[in-house]
Amino acid sequence: MVSKFKKKIIDGGFLVISDIHACTSDPTSADAPSYVSTQPAEMFAAVDPLDSMLETVKASGLKVSCIICPGDMTDKGEPSGIQYVWKKLLDIATKLNASLVVATPGNHDLDSRFQYNDFDARGQAMLIQPTLPIDNRQLYLEFWAEHFTIFDAEEDVRFFLLNSSAYHGGGKRPEEEREHGRVSRSTLIRLKRLLESGQYPKKVLNVMVCHHHPDAPSEIGAPDMLMEGGKALLELLNQSDVGPWMVFHGHRHRPRLFYAAGSGDGPIVLGAASFSAQINKDAQNKCPNQFHIVQFDLIGAKEIGVGIAGSVRSWNWLVGDGWHPAQSPTGLPSRAGFGFRGQADLLMENILRAIPPGSFVKWSELTSSVPQLAFILPGDMRKLIIALGKSNVRIAFGEGGIPFQVSRGGESGCVA
Repeated sequence: MVSKFKKKIIDGGFLVISDIHACTSDPTSADAPSYVSTQPAEMFAAVDPLDSMLETVKASGLKVSCIICPGDMTDKGEPSGIQYVWKKLLDIATKLNASLVVATPGNHDLDSRFQYNDFDARGQAMLIQPTLPIDNRQLYLEFWAEHFTIFDAEEDVRFFLLNSSAYHGGGKRPEEEREHGRVSRSTLIRLKRLLESGQYPKKVLNVMVCHHHPDAPSEIGAPDMLMEGGKALLELLNQSDVGPWMVFHGHRHRPRLFYAAGSGDGPIVLGAASFSAQINKDAQNKCPNQFHIVQFDLIGAKEIGVGIAGSVRSWNWLVGDGWHPAQSPTGLPSRAGFGFRGQADLLMENILRAIPPGSFVKWSELTSSVPQLAFILPGDMRKLIIALGKSNVRIAFGEGGIPFQVSRGGESGCVA
């Protein structure tokens, strides 16, 4: 869906929903692949995650201007699942007054296992109405013919949609292809030529959406999930002269937020959690089901001297109870920042200067004095909290684990 924008898309939130794995069976069953079913939830006395998410977003007061789905709307190529989810996302967009809905197919959205046909893995995804990955005929044709499409959503924002599942159902190693995905050398060459052609001027924000991981995970013992050609793709984006990039992907159900390797202004990457895949199907994955809302802060980015900065809000799914602000040791926290690329512990001097010994300040007051704090990655924030503790500084957290007050012990060591 592309429409005329009454408000700038970058001023609203980007609602990210990935790896839904919609099924046709009872979603409360222990062997169901997903908590989302094409059957009405009330048939099974279940809470529907999509309907619950809509109400949660409305109650949050956050504005959504764009919905992004990085794939796996259905499970194992089930045709009715992908059609159901796509129409549901378009309906949610209407109810949230979002101006744009985009999606890229995941390995489960194509019939690469040939359960429903003998030869055309992508045929059912191409038949969906309105068209996937976007309700626009020209962009639809470009995407399926060249494995990607690029378009300007508005004056400030450009989208690059990549089909990392383009070769599913073929090749010498079909199972490995499903797991890793691919951006081929010929696709990279075409993309490079386009980005260097001069027809794409700089934007405030460039957004890439794909399904598979363009970069390898950093966790020890995590399964290999790197997209073939993914590192070359990120480097190509990094070297382009079209403005800052943010990348959204899904696939392995392990949420993460990080900066891609390369220059100091390399792409920001958000790997989304699974929205509703039943966790008992992946015993090694300790991450909860989540959805995310990304908000950009152009004023804050300018204040700390970076191209783009903002925050990611996340919610956890509690079976039978609905969505709640994220609170768990795994997954993304209820609020995470991005944009600041320096060493967080180097902010200590400014933080201590803003909190005299034996006093306390509100977190909002502290971020006004040290604006970089609002844009620190979750891993860097954990390091900073440890460093602050060694300097007798404590952070009090409110609902959803969001900081609301910082206190500093006096010379006697007592915390005010």
